Amino acid sequence: LLSSSAHYGGEAGGAPQSDARIYRLALTGGPCGGKSSALARINQRLTSLGFDVYCVPEAATIFGTAGLNWGAITPEEAWVAQKELFRTQMRLEDSFVNISRLNEKKSTVLLCDRGLMDGSAYMPQGKFEEMVNKVGEDVGDIKYGRYDAVIHMVTAAIGAEKYYTLENNEARHESREQAGQLDRRLRDAYVGVNSHFIIPNREEWSFDDKVNSAVDRVCQIVGVPVQGIRKYFSLKSVPERLPIPEQQFVVDYTYLQSRVLLMFFGLSSSSPLSLSLSL
Repeated sequence: LLSSSAHYGGEAGGAPQSDARIYRLALTGGPCGGKSSALARINQRLTSLGFDVYCVPEAATIFGTAGLNWGAITPEEAWVAQKELFRTQMRLEDSFVNISRLNEKKSTVLLCDRGLMDGSAYMPQGKFEEMVNKVGEDVGDIKYGRYDAVIHMVTAAIGAEKYYTLENNEARHESREQAGQLDRRLRDAYVGVNSHFIIPNREEWSFDDKVNSAVDRVCQIVGVPVQGIRKYFSLKSVPERLPIPEQQFVVDYTYLQSRVLLMFFGLSSSSPLSLSLSL
């Protein structure tokens, strides 16, 4: 079974699906991309809509918090550590899937802090697939069949360089250049995945706009209304330029009047009776 999604009979308990379903979504991206903020806001939004939501923790963070210093271990130790990290991440995800299956009346969303393919961005080419095979898994199954969608939060080091910082995460040590390179490798790790969505840094966006874009994307994936935001301004006069990005355009509406000719043929008459209607 390649798909992580499961359907069960019963009402959705406030979630919009007619059948309860388990969604497994992976959030990834380079450092300082807004992943943690997006996870928190997605959790809040989906919970308010009636979903059960589980945030699956990042195994690498668990290992680091426990005292593992990746920079101080040998390549042989790193190989074993990566293999155990992979197993731990997989087991964490599968555990929450099993827990979610207990509830057949409510849809569940698993928000995975990074996906299993992330490991390939931290290992030499070919070594990741070798490691996955060693633990009895297949890279194709993991990459293409494990997650319903992958959301990539682009690092601030690409497109929002002045906001890139190491201060809000003790585990973060990458320079801006290193962060950009890592972000690209993480993006490449999921190339070809059908539901792979990139949340970029746009000049006209605030950080909240970026996070809300990720929230809206997830809402679309699980089939709930997107929370749009409209802003209205009362103008005393029309300025030559507005203080916000704007576009001016003209909309033409064309109304067509149709005349439908209905022909009624009398049974006792050789000449038809015609009735013209205007619509």
